[in-house]
Parts: sequence; C-alpha cells; structure tokens
Amino acid sequence: MKRMLVGLLLLAAVAAAPAPATHPSVARPPQFNASERCLTRAERRKAFWFRASDRTRLAGVVLGEGPRGLVLAHQGGGNLCNWFPYARSLARSGFHVIAFDFRAYGASDIPSAGANVNRFDLDVVAAVKILRKRGAKRVVLAGASLGATTVVVVAAQLQPPVNAVVSLSGSLQVYNLDAGAAVRRLQVAALFVAAEDDPGFVGATRSLYADTAASDKQLVVLPQGGHGTSLLRLPAFRSTLTGFFRAHT
Repeated sequence: MKRMLVGLLLLAAVAAAPAPATHPSVARPPQFNASERCLTRAERRKAFWFRASDRTRLAGVVLGEGPRGLVLAHQGGGNLCNWFPYARSLARSGFHVIAFDFRAYGASDIPSAGANVNRFDLDVVAAVKILRKRGAKRVVLAGASLGATTVVVVAAQLQPPVNAVVSLSGSLQVYNLDAGAAVRRLQVAALFVAAEDDPGFVGATRSLYADTAASDKQLVVLPQGGHGTSLLRLPAFRSTLTGFFRAHT
C-alpha cells in the first residue's frame, strides 16, 4: 500500500512540474564546399549566416574590425575565395572586411522566390548593413565581374551612401543589373579597372568610366592580368588598390 502511495505521489509531482524550457535551435555555421578551401579553420569557425531583405540566407566571413569597412563581392562562377588571400592581407592592414557568397553560389541559399534568383544587389546591401552594425563608419564596395556590375548598381542608389566603389572587369549589364545606367547617377568616388588581355570587358570598363557622373573617378587599364580577381596576382596593382581603399576609408 505504501509503495502504491509513493508511486502515485511521484506521478502527481511529475504531472505538476513545469514543462522543460524549449530553446530555438542554433543555426550551425555555413558548411563551405571543396571549392572554398581558402578559409583557415579559425575563419571557418567565424563564418556566419546573414539574410538579405528578401530573407535569402547568405554565407559570409568578417575579417578584422574597426571603422574602415570593405565589402568584397565575387565574380560569376566563383565564391568568396576569389578575394583570398588578399582579403586576409587587408584585414591585417587595419580594414574591416566582409567576404560572402552571393545567393545561389557557394554555401549561400537559393532564394525561395524564383524571381529573386539574380537579385545580387540585395546581397551587397545586406553585407553593408552587417559591417555598419559591427562598427564600420566608412564603407567601400569592391566587386569583380558579376560582383563589379552589382556593386556599381548598389553604390548609385544606396542610402546612406557608401564612400567609394571599385569595379574589376565590370560589364555594362548582368541580368537586370544595369551598371551602364547606374554610373550616370553615381556620385561616390569610383575606380574602374580592366586588363587589355580581357577584351570582352576592357571596352565596357572604359565606357563605365566615361559615363560616370562622379567627379572623383579613376580608370586603370593594365596591359595584362586577366579577368576580375586574377588582377590581384599583380603586386603593383594590389598596392594601387590598397591605396585607393585607404584614401576612401
């Protein structure tokens, strides 16, 4: 009888006890694929998810800290590794850098709304917000090829404005991103870069420079160097680019 009474009391206590607290699941860091081996183990641990305004989940890495912000946008067919190891060097030089995978590239998600699959401009805007939230006071956008066209479009319309924009091997238009029209409204400092051995893009780069409304604009045409972030293999050009970043942050 006593055992039965104890059992009943235990059942009553369990029933009366509050339910255990439930916690929202913590999102694991992005799982970068084999083409993103540029990241060290420490950098992979610092990788994080962030969202564009249409809720598309993006994978990014922030290096460095402080008020001098740089957003690095990769080229088509690539991922954030296009900017490494240069991104790491920039962070060591005192810049606050974010590199990320565009939507539908690398570890980032494909948008749930199919109409937004090419809205790469939303990704750049989201990256700017991340840097500003983390303390960047001045921000320069830099992009290569697809990323170049995208950052020019964003720089022409973002409010509050960024401080400067860099286009490496940019084109006049990619999907609905019209850099040719955007530069006519561009009011921030701009650097346009291409190489003579990249004939499909050097002409577009010259056109973008010529049509840019900003008074502070520069054109660099290298005799060779290839396309997009391939130009970063040239030490003299890396020095020029870093100098531009310093001057405008």
